[in-house]
Amino acid sequence: MVLASDVTTFLLFFSVPASVEFLWGLSISAYIYFVALVLAIIMLVIEWRNTKELEIIPFFRKLWRTYFLLLASLYALVWIVGLVSIIVKSI
Repeated sequence: MVLASDVTTFLLFFSVPASVEFLWGLSISAYIYFVALVLAIIMLVIEWRNTKELEIIPFFRKLWRTYFLLLASLYALVWIVGLVSIIVKSI
């Protein structure tokens, strides 16, 4: 299951911007990568303040799983809004 979520997270980094661009013609890939970078910095500072010794591998696991949750939620939201938008346009 861990491998599946890791691969899915990697794919979501590309599929979310592609879905938004396909549906609405907006290029948001730079924004997603910027938010991912800022989130990594924020989480790193929080982790650094809470622990005396920073362990890299557990931190990256936590960060990658956070990306998975955020990107999967965003993908589901884009999918639902796109579906409703297409239905409304066809009526």
